[in-house]
Amino acid sequence: MIDSRALPLVLLLALAGCDDASRSFAGFDGPTDVALLPPGDFFEVPVAFVTNFRSGRVSKLDLKRTNLVVEDSPAPWMPSADLSFGADRALSEIALAVTGDSVEVWVADDSRDELLRTPYIVGLTEEGKPIWNRPSLSDVRAFDPGGADRTVNAPVLEGLRLRSGRATTETWTLTWRGTAFDVRGTASGLQDARAVPGSAYQSDRGEIAFTPSFSGVKPPDGTWLEFDVISGVESAPSGGLVTDLLVSVDGAWIFATVLPEAGPSWLAVWDAQAFVEIDRLEFPAGAVPERLSAGKDEGVLWIADSQDVGGAGRFWRVDYVPGDIDTLAAAPIAAPEPNIDVAEGRGERHHLMVAAAFSENVWTLDGATFAAVDTNPVTPEVDPTVLSSLIVGLAATERPAETFDLDLDGDRATTHMIVATTFSGQLFLIDAESGCQVFGLPSGAYVDAPSDLNDAFFDTGSPSDPVAIVDLATLELATTHPCGGVSRSESWTLRFDGPSQTYEVEGSVSGVQANALSEGQRYVSDTGAFSMLILPGNSPTTDGDTWSFSINDAVTPIAMQMLPADPVIFTEQYDDRSGNWFKVRQREVAVVAHAGDDIVLWLDLAGQGDGGVRVYR
Repeated sequence: MIDSRALPLVLLLALAGCDDASRSFAGFDGPTDVALLPPGDFFEVPVAFVTNFRSGRVSKLDLKRTNLVVEDSPAPWMPSADLSFGADRALSEIALAVTGDSVEVWVADDSRDELLRTPYIVGLTEEGKPIWNRPSLSDVRAFDPGGADRTVNAPVLEGLRLRSGRATTETWTLTWRGTAFDVRGTASGLQDARAVPGSAYQSDRGEIAFTPSFSGVKPPDGTWLEFDVISGVESAPSGGLVTDLLVSVDGAWIFATVLPEAGPSWLAVWDAQAFVEIDRLEFPAGAVPERLSAGKDEGVLWIADSQDVGGAGRFWRVDYVPGDIDTLAAAPIAAPEPNIDVAEGRGERHHLMVAAAFSENVWTLDGATFAAVDTNPVTPEVDPTVLSSLIVGLAATERPAETFDLDLDGDRATTHMIVATTFSGQLFLIDAESGCQVFGLPSGAYVDAPSDLNDAFFDTGSPSDPVAIVDLATLELATTHPCGGVSRSESWTLRFDGPSQTYEVEGSVSGVQANALSEGQRYVSDTGAFSMLILPGNSPTTDGDTWSFSINDAVTPIAMQMLPADPVIFTEQYDDRSGNWFKVRQREVAVVAHAGDDIVLWLDLAGQGDGGVRVYR
């Protein structure tokens, strides 16, 4: 059931169908991870670099105009080409190394367990405009079947050209097979299409094109031609599967968590300029490093670890002094569960949020003692906040974001948030100060019951008239929990048991409660999801009499496509045109890639301003 008060957030994705909020272009092929380049020396707008798992390319998105980035074209509607690493590669994690007037893009290739980097901006002109790195072609070389140089009557590639955005650093080889050439690229693999003499040819993904011809003599089988595409892409063995990449605060190092096929995993530190591994911290046997995240303070990293440690879990704190590799050190921190991601809140209360790897839990830990913080004092144990599905990743907002709660002046209250994406395709907002989920309504969780409370009571036997005492603050049948996510959306049934003279309490999601309700005593459900008071009436309640009502949790996570990636958060300055006067404001925006649906979502966390959702297709 959707209450009308929940419509502001429920309708966010409806905006994606509008022309201004959705843009289609031929670009995505399994978007997997996102790295952000903030406005500054290179662009006036924030730019997202998105890896594509299936095409081996990186797309560049203008996050202000819902389009691909325009670089040096005189036409503002002509987008720039992708950065290509090779169609035979499977790109996953990405990081940007920005040093001085240059930008380099680092990516992980899961198909070969390699790290790749390519220059993107190699300097600035005297006018301060970026100098872009562009691919080029070498001369064509010809060889006899035995490998000797063929300088006479060699086949010719007429009109040889490359396509920027598809061509990458690699060597292309054309081998004559009697009727056509087999075509293979070292980064693009063997091509399905063969090159026939006299016919125009284009590689499968459009990286190169030419027309092969002979110089009057048909070559012997096995004769081959080769040429190089030079785009600046470099590769190096990573030693295993790279689970995440992160750049140091000064841009000098690239951190990579690596999970090898055998042996212990490690945190590798790469020199961003020299493209060499300069140090590594080895984890204990069995450790499974997952996500990397930057700490609140300079020189602090957090690394999630999904290894089960004696029925609990752990994660890692890494400390370093920028520029001094000898200061690099890692320390294990105990956690309630094996975990997939860790995010450090930026609020006044120093909290860490730890997302479980194999459950729906997000734990709040004290940032100083690392003790678990109880978000629900009603229960005897320490409780996490529970989401609706297994968790993909977390991200922290740098600034407070607006909620739908109201302050004393009637304005929308703000708080630092932790953003969580789930495998079920939802984005949850968690209050970094309290560890509670952020309500999507000013009222918080509420009871959905008939306006006439008598209609919530069903008298099945002799006439009975128990009285439910309403909550004086909300005038509702029951009082819900003030912490978002504790009161869940479900139906509750209170069924009177004659022999015990108590009500059995059952929730459609929570099940039968251990605590029974007695008339005349305030009742609190097992988790504190609701409390209420029922007084006996003039006529006694009889066996089978029931109270029924529903609770709406009012959390209203933002619905997305299935299988989203980790969220990435940035602060955007924008013109707020919602009133009579335009205002320059700031808002917290999440960017989320979806490999399964070939889209990237831009989400205004507060749903404010002009367009709460933009879709890059």
